[in-house]
Amino acid sequence: SSTGKYLASGGHDATARLWRVAAGEQVAVERERKPLWAVIGLAFGPGGAELVLVSAGGTRQAEGQFRVYG
Repeated sequence: SSTGKYLASGGHDATARLWRVAAGEQVAVERERKPLWAVIGLAFGPGGAELVLVSAGGTRQAEGQFRVYG
């Protein structure tokens, strides 16, 4: 996050995680419910209250999704 309080991570296991940096603890998790998907992008919104998650995968090249959490 822009404040440095939170860190977002994601990967090929189709899981995005939100961490509280100072405590080193996971505070939220979001899992894709589709096989063969991966989290390919994460970004905090300008105010730091939103997290944008971009995932892609599946069997067709054009499959993908974009979600905002806030």
